[in-house]
Amino acid sequence: MNDSKNKITGADAEQLFEEGTIILFKCAVSAGYPTTFVSGSVKKILGFPGSHFLENEHAWSNRIHPEDKDEVNSRFDEIIAHGGSAINEYRFKRKDGWEIWLRDEVKVQYDAEGNPAAILGTAFEITDRKNAELQAHKEIEAELRKRLSYQQALAQCSTLLLGDNDEEVISDVLEILLHTTETGRAFFFTAEMKGDEKPSLLQKFEAVREGVQSQVGNVVVCKNRTAKQ
Repeated sequence: MNDSKNKITGADAEQLFEEGTIILFKCAVSAGYPTTFVSGSVKKILGFPGSHFLENEHAWSNRIHPEDKDEVNSRFDEIIAHGGSAINEYRFKRKDGWEIWLRDEVKVQYDAEGNPAAILGTAFEITDRKNAELQAHKEIEAELRKRLSYQQALAQCSTLLLGDNDEEVISDVLEILLHTTETGRAFFFTAEMKGDEKPSLLQKFEAVREGVQSQVGNVVVCKNRTAKQ
């Protein structure tokens, strides 16, 4: 049975890279790795026609974010020297000035004598994925900083209370807790028991942020071992 209709032809591949979301490119093995071929899909993704990159030797590399350019070039240098393939993820400025993230997957093409002749690669946009990764990383860093600040605050409070427990030290401790927890109020209760009366808790020490009304002197009466205001 002839299954040629089920195979990908050269025309199919060309249409895919002309109209799809993946850029196919080829670079010369020379300084700056100038682009010698780029698929038509580049216009939809980057805003430039393919001719822009073919007629301007460093057009592609000049649009790479300055902080990412050295790493991209070093990956190219590495596969030229040692063979194999490489993956680059970097920021790229589109024609409209919008900065996106691209992911390149590249490998070396060799001539008949086994010498590097070109670099073949594909590129596609990963902006949404990269932004999500960066946001998650920021959230993790923020959580770690928060935990560290709590640990440092507790250590500082322990040192103060072990040194002395007068009212001035307690006030200092409450100020530390107020600042670290970012709440509106931090306070200590003292327990009081008068004869046969039900035990009560007196809000004796307090630190509040500006605009928060003080509740020093507030009494909580305990019932069935549970404090209820």
